[in-house]
Amino acid sequence: MPRLIPVTFAILMTIVPLVHIYLLRQLAVYFLRDIFLDGNTFASSHSVAKKIFVSDFVIGASVVYSNFKFSYAHVLRTSEFNGEPEGHDFGSISLSYTY
Repeated sequence: MPRLIPVTFAILMTIVPLVHIYLLRQLAVYFLRDIFLDGNTFASSHSVAKKIFVSDFVIGASVVYSNFKFSYAHVLRTSEFNGEPEGHDFGSISLSYTY
């Protein structure tokens, strides 16, 4: 799914040396083709009237302890097609180890 991200704002704040909080705002993401909204590429199928520009707002935090890093991010996304009652929000958790 080709995406063009023209404008991004980011804020990174360090509370203590091993804790980071960040905010990220993508003003617009341009979707050229989204098979989930546009339907089948090679045959006639169901589709919806999509919005070409979608915006994301991400907030997250990371904590580093010893060789471990725990991160959480939460994404709020505007609606992706006409008639969608509201946008989506979802989160991700990451645990990594550095050796």
